[in-house]
Amino acid sequence: RKLARLYQNIEEFAVSADNALKKKQQELLVPIMTKLDEAIKQVGEQNGFTYIIDNTAGIIAYKSSAAIDVSSMVRKVLGI
Repeated sequence: RKLARLYQNIEEFAVSADNALKKKQQELLVPIMTKLDEAIKQVGEQNGFTYIIDNTAGIIAYKSSAAIDVSSMVRKVLGI
């Protein structure tokens, strides 16, 4: 019985810690993602792009050799 209660306390702590970690990650990521989004929009507007596609998932079926990787432009806007 004592062991079961101890196990339950450990489980509750793990859930609580996981929730706190997720909350903190979200809290820290929101301003970064907002700044990144603004930089991408700025690059798009300054260069007259119609679309800027996020290829991090690697799902684009075809990409022309004329495609432009704007990563360096976005990094420049961000100062990194």
